[in-house]
Amino acid sequence: MTPEIETRGTSFLSVQGALADLKGQVFADRVIDAMPKEGKDALRYGSVIATGWYPIRWYRELFTAAVELSGDVWFPRAIGRASIRREIRGVHRLLFRVVTVEMLQKQGTRFFQSYFRPTECTLELAAARHGITRYAGCVGFNRNLWLEQLGCIEELLVQARVELPRVRILNGGGDGDAHCEVETRWR
Repeated sequence: MTPEIETRGTSFLSVQGALADLKGQVFADRVIDAMPKEGKDALRYGSVIATGWYPIRWYRELFTAAVELSGDVWFPRAIGRASIRREIRGVHRLLFRVVTVEMLQKQGTRFFQSYFRPTECTLELAAARHGITRYAGCVGFNRNLWLEQLGCIEELLVQARVELPRVRILNGGGDGDAHCEVETRWR
């Protein structure tokens, strides 16, 4: 059996902030409290640092708790969008004034792999107003984590100033799927 992947600590920190942005700090604290002990204690007591690597299981548990407490199965997508808004502040905001969508598509694969390891991410199609990206080796991902990725991609497109960004799963992207094929379209 292939071991589950890891995610960078900055992912957890962004999601915690996004939860507070979306539903308030009390809700964000309740989500952490609803997690199983190991991940909950690591997040509660500050053991998770931005540059560290942690089990994807903790990340999955964080999203499971968020979805259960919110009562919204689409909430991970909103979390992904809010997380990207948090990440793109200051210097990154200036970068998005000059970045093209084509550049963003090409760098997106490296961006994903800097947050999740070991994974494969390939840009299969980079056309005018259309792209297809394939993710593989994402052992431990579930539907919530794939939905978060859709939200992240949507917000990255918004930050790159495109009109009508649409992001959808073409293949995979469900509970237990270690792969996903994502299509992006925009005007």
